[in-house]
Amino acid sequence: MQAEGVAWDCVVIAMLSPGFDGVALCRRLNALRSGPGEGPSFQIVGLGNDESTGREMLSQVFEAGADDLVSATASAEAIRLRIRTVVRRRLMQEENRRIDAELRGRELALAHARAEAAAAEARAALAEALSRANAELEEANRQLRDTQAKLVQAAKMASLGELVAGIAHEINNPLAFILAHQGTVERVLERLGPHVDGQAEAQALVEKGLQRSHSMTLGLKRIQDLVLNLRKFSRLEDSGFQTLNVPETIETVVALLTHKLSNRIVVRRQFDARPELFCSPALLNQVVMNIVGNAADAIEDQGTITIATRESDGQYVIEIADTGPGVAEELRERIFEPFFTTKPIGSGTGLGLAIAYNVVRAHDGHIAVGTSPEGGARFTISVPLRATT
Repeated sequence: MQAEGVAWDCVVIAMLSPGFDGVALCRRLNALRSGPGEGPSFQIVGLGNDESTGREMLSQVFEAGADDLVSATASAEAIRLRIRTVVRRRLMQEENRRIDAELRGRELALAHARAEAAAAEARAALAEALSRANAELEEANRQLRDTQAKLVQAAKMASLGELVAGIAHEINNPLAFILAHQGTVERVLERLGPHVDGQAEAQALVEKGLQRSHSMTLGLKRIQDLVLNLRKFSRLEDSGFQTLNVPETIETVVALLTHKLSNRIVVRRQFDARPELFCSPALLNQVVMNIVGNAADAIEDQGTITIATRESDGQYVIEIADTGPGVAEELRERIFEPFFTTKPIGSGTGLGLAIAYNVVRAHDGHIAVGTSPEGGARFTISVPLRATT
């Protein structure tokens, strides 16, 4: 129903025209606009006389699809108003359909957007949950590894404690015998000296014997020191707990190590914790002395050792940091093992830090090694703050 590309808004049919069947034409036009797809959109208005507007005719016309039936005897203005009303009704219906379609589209878009947002939130929540679960699992694994390492280390220390106690006992008895007779040999050689005056060969032999005896005594003293350390290592629990003045103890240790510190190493103190600590004084002396002594050995030229105390979460913390070369990452797990040392052969027994480790463990504490701000080693000792009774 178009003319020169222009769509009609309304078709008016003379229902009683002698040339065609108005009702049949109305039915065909209605079928055309009601067909599948987007067919033409127009209104159908039937035009009849007064008799055709009777009930039977009205029924036939509206069943055929007409939107309205107007009497041909009505005025032209009345017919135009009826047609305009029908067309406006169609336009309003089309506008309503368009609005409904637009609303449905917007509702679908909004529902899709909400679904996308919900899916994004679900993905983010899932990712966060997975990340949190992975972090918790990693932390649990780290704690498990730490606990396992501590258990292994504690077991090794316990076994080695029993072992070195036996070794120290077996070495100490013959060592004491040899040292006693070594002194006798030296005294005999010294008394023999005046009796060989003038006998060059005999004097040379006596002097050589004395030199060798002195060297043997030094070696035996070194073995004696090793046995003493072994006994300390295996009998750490023997000392009782009492109140210790930590700053005074540290000053005593520094004084005892003056020969190592000399004028090349500056010792700085920063005592922020309370001075008193209920612990085993001899054992804590040994810990601080071993670590400070090692720090002095590690600093080749000029340097600084910083000793600090503080309190944290019910722990008494002692930190000893130096400006030496530090401890390599790959050595930190082994540095507390007995007989492990990075010093040259003959310069260390490898028991100092092992003793320190067992000392701290005997106090239900923890000892760790890290890197100081100056790049050297930093040992952190944490022991619980205990009641004095």
